[in-house]
Amino acid sequence: MLAWAEAHGAAAYVDDQVACNVGRSRGVRVHRTLQLVVAAYRDGVLSESKAQELISNLADMDARFPVAARENLFEWARSRNPPLI
Repeated sequence: MLAWAEAHGAAAYVDDQVACNVGRSRGVRVHRTLQLVVAAYRDGVLSESKAQELISNLADMDARFPVAARENLFEWARSRNPPLI
């Protein structure tokens, strides 16, 4: 995924920290799943409850998110510096 994004000037959505670091070091725009879900909420694509449900379902399927984000995505997003929402 990172190689394709680099070759095509595209963004890559990855959650693995090492992959994020490698992508960024090679000039790839790297985004994470939590950023995508929060952006979908901000843009009106997902309601707050649907966004939280999505994160909970992904976490139940072994997605690795911060515990605080799994428990309350929006409280976590507001606590970031700068806040994501």
